[in-house]
Amino acid sequence: MLAPAVTLIGVFVLLPMLLTVWLSFQDWSTQTPFSEASFVGLGNFHEIFGPTSVGRDFKTALLNTAIIGTM
Repeated sequence: MLAPAVTLIGVFVLLPMLLTVWLSFQDWSTQTPFSEASFVGLGNFHEIFGPTSVGRDFKTALLNTAIIGTM
């Protein structure tokens, strides 16, 4: 009775979470297969929190989300 629920949670919750964590450390495009992903470590996080336009835009979006979320 418990096995079907655990299987569904694993497939639809845990597997996507693990894939997201794995992809956060990879240089990968949605237009390429997973086999072409290359490990970049914390480079993706440095890019979105850094001083470049990507980082600046991400921080602005994060701040706007926090402000709207507290209203």
